[in-house]
Amino acid sequence: MASTQQSNPSSPKSPVSVSTNNPNDATQATQLKKSPLVVIPYPAKIVVHFRHIGAAPILKQKKFKVGSDKLFLSLGNFLKSQLKLSSNDKIYIYCNQAFQPSFDERLGDLYSCFCIGKELVLHYSLVPAWA
Repeated sequence: MASTQQSNPSSPKSPVSVSTNNPNDATQATQLKKSPLVVIPYPAKIVVHFRHIGAAPILKQKKFKVGSDKLFLSLGNFLKSQLKLSSNDKIYIYCNQAFQPSFDERLGDLYSCFCIGKELVLHYSLVPAWA
């Protein structure tokens, strides 16, 4: 990624400066602004380990491979189907026995921050367990 710098002694040097003469330079600067600062690599599929809390039904299979690009909301729907609960039943899913992630959180991001032993451990309950 080559960036153009103007040689103006009165202006401070910046890593990217846009020349108005060339439209490609403006497009390149716009693309640089939109790109993420840090890219955190995580696998395409992650292992999610579900653990029950209290009187919640126990899953026969506790570990599942899930796409890391899926949203946390999809886990709630998946878990309800595995436990044979109706869509009206509430289920509470906690990460690290402490907090409920927001529904629009990507599983890959949760995995990169809170994985334990190469798996994302999530606890589920039918009643609120932790505040």
